[in-house]
Amino acid sequence: MNVHSIYWHLPPLVLGVSFVYAATRHEDWRRIGWRTLYWVRYILGFLGSAFLALVMLEYFREAWWKPALAAAVVWYGWKYIDKRRRRAAGQEAPAAAKA
Repeated sequence: MNVHSIYWHLPPLVLGVSFVYAATRHEDWRRIGWRTLYWVRYILGFLGSAFLALVMLEYFREAWWKPALAAAVVWYGWKYIDKRRRRAAGQEAPAAAKA
């Protein structure tokens, strides 16, 4: 097994990018630290989601429509339940959720 993988560069790169981005937006060190952690989580979440989507597309190469259909059903089910919950609570759905 090759221990010299390009993926060993990912953690310091994500941490460095997050730190620089947070430092350009804030002056307080405590705020910079917390925003760095926020951006690390955000970047790794985005990269993890993209990785998961690509793995799923590779796994379901011939029948790609099955996970796409399942994701659409989950999405619309979530929106339907949220809409009913808001209506029961007497709240109107936001304008962005109506579209």
